[in-house]
Amino acid sequence: MDSRSGKYYMDGIDLWNAYGFIVTSGIDDFLKFPERKESITHDWLDRDGIDVDLTETFLREKDISLNIALIANNEADFWDKYEKFLNHLRRPGTRRLEVSHLARSFFVFYKNCSSFTTLTTIRNESKVACRFTLVFTEKEPSINTTNVYLNDENGRFIIT
Repeated sequence: MDSRSGKYYMDGIDLWNAYGFIVTSGIDDFLKFPERKESITHDWLDRDGIDVDLTETFLREKDISLNIALIANNEADFWDKYEKFLNHLRRPGTRRLEVSHLARSFFVFYKNCSSFTTLTTIRNESKVACRFTLVFTEKEPSINTTNVYLNDENGRFIIT
């Protein structure tokens, strides 16, 4: 098994094996605390300070920026991986992004590609490499995302 595989999965698909993706940085964004939403407040004219309702705390969505390197064997492989991943991002709903060394899944949706740099010429090169930054939004950062796997009676994983 390649040492680059088994680290990041999107909807159960290994990002290295399927798309030639290596996440080079940005993993800390998963652990960054989300911003707190404002609580209901009232400023009484006959009291000092403010009255703040702190009975519940709600969190805002948070953005996760992943710096990624894509490595393809040739021009055809590059376009195949590029188009397959773009189609994967366009699917309805959220994407389940698993980070193996955090032992967690995060439910995100694609927001944008904030940068893209080709490191080799796409045409007439034996290997094609580029780097880019994908920005995902975790719409409910407080959700419990413990991995749960369904197995059939033979112990095989059930993919839904």
